[in-house]
Amino acid sequence: MDLNQQKGFSLPSLMIASALGIFLVAGVGAVFVDSKSTYKFRAAASISHENSRYAIHDLQRNLVLAGRGITPDPNSYNLGIDDGKRTFPVYTKTGTAASTVGIVNTDDQGSSILAIRYASGPNPCGEAGTVIGITTVRFFINNKNELVCEKSGGVPRPIVSGVVLMRALYGVDTDDTGGANQYFEASEIEAQKIWNNIVSLRVGVITSSGETLIPSSFKPPTTEVLNLLGTSYFAPDETHFFTSSSITVLFRNLNKMVERQ
Repeated sequence: MDLNQQKGFSLPSLMIASALGIFLVAGVGAVFVDSKSTYKFRAAASISHENSRYAIHDLQRNLVLAGRGITPDPNSYNLGIDDGKRTFPVYTKTGTAASTVGIVNTDDQGSSILAIRYASGPNPCGEAGTVIGITTVRFFINNKNELVCEKSGGVPRPIVSGVVLMRALYGVDTDDTGGANQYFEASEIEAQKIWNNIVSLRVGVITSSGETLIPSSFKPPTTEVLNLLGTSYFAPDETHFFTSSSITVLFRNLNKMVERQ
């Protein structure tokens, strides 16, 4: 065999092959990075949605019991006193939310505080069994962005994390049709002394993805603005996924047109 006739790869061939290899590796790497970023974004969105779903579900499950088993004195609202039988207590700020007496719209962190009473039904805040006597239940957002449930005489218990804002509007029936025809904040209800006309509640929350951040490639170009029951909420950063959700809770026990349970 003539060794002079053996041929190998030329330098241009090697350069072309190397370029093609680098191109293919770069393409595979880009696909991997994009897939990983998409996975992280979906994980952040899923956590935020799950926090929202759980918070709304737990609020609805408890708030629907408002007024159950209680025969309140309607004059207590008109006189501005709390005789312990009011469906909506005067004391709305407790525990880690703050210590303030009176009906207020929001706490020192800008979230609404929800407080109800009922005397018949399951224990709130994840406790087993049923309530004994008139029980007060409060919901608020603490400084750790946790939705907290507090039963009268009990220890405040975090229900779900990642809740950055909660807002509530009370629906009143002013024309005796059985349904809410106007919605007000707590202070407006107090000023007009129409607590006895409340038949429903609109409650909404804004939740975040917590410790799970969204990739830089999915960050919004500008500050995200979410709407929560007519109030604009400017997201504090672009690194979290935020979800706005709300629900209307019908107070069957307070509706004059519906037979009490």
